[in-house]
Amino acid sequence: MSRSPGPSQPTHSQRLRRPTPLKVDFGFFVTLRLAGQGFWRSLPRVLTWSLLSTISAGVICALPILLGLANYYRNTQGGETSTAGLVGGSVALLAMLLWWVGSGFVLAPAGGVVLVDQELREDEAGWSEALGRAMVAVLNQAGSLVVIFTIYLALVTLIVLPGLVGCYAVFKVSGDNRLLAAVFLAGEVGIGLTFLIATLGLAIPVCLLEEAGPGEALGRSWQLSTLGLGSMAGLAGVYVTASLLFTILLEAIGLGWLFEVGASFVFSLFLPALLVAAYQGLAAEDAEVLGRK
Repeated sequence: MSRSPGPSQPTHSQRLRRPTPLKVDFGFFVTLRLAGQGFWRSLPRVLTWSLLSTISAGVICALPILLGLANYYRNTQGGETSTAGLVGGSVALLAMLLWWVGSGFVLAPAGGVVLVDQELREDEAGWSEALGRAMVAVLNQAGSLVVIFTIYLALVTLIVLPGLVGCYAVFKVSGDNRLLAAVFLAGEVGIGLTFLIATLGLAIPVCLLEEAGPGEALGRSWQLSTLGLGSMAGLAGVYVTASLLFTILLEAIGLGWLFEVGASFVFSLFLPALLVAAYQGLAAEDAEVLGRK
């Protein structure tokens, strides 16, 4: 007697939660325009989210910061700091670093991805509901986001360190030519960051919008990027170049470090909008390709 076949195991694609992609095309100018629309429409909510997440992270990190600083000053006398004081200072410094990195590089862009996606879908949720959804999405994927960011940090380190070594070599060989060394460093780091954003940048939207783990998100990002690698490289290159020029412009204007930090932060929020727009276009193209098979 033949045994009836059991239920087939879900494939890798079926295991991921795939939201219905927007009916948008993918291309350099189309994606750039869509990203601009999503950025401006969601900017008030994204800024509100960034402020609230920064305050929340600060409240969490406040206790180790205060205890560490208190221990440092209590064990510092006459300019001499004991081992206990150094430990307290290190704890406070680490907590401040985690606060800065967590709020600026993890929470702000992650929430931005969810809020931009809501705007592009023309979601009619009010402010409190929209921010609440962003909070739930980020908290549910917090572990995966931390792993992905750690991988990003390791890859950026691998990009920057050779650039610094090469920059020093160019500086010495060229007879202490600082301009040539700076151009070399900017070019090497720019190319590396462009490749990283173009190939693995979509991991954050995939992680949040498809509720994927870190490995699945990175693999899905690579798979989607290969559908339009030329346009992705162009979009990433434009963003990296614009970031560099924007930084130089702020330095030239010289309105103070506080203005520079604020303006740079607002500009950095365009990257989540760009990645969401690219994700939607490539996901729509991928769904169409899968539908024809």
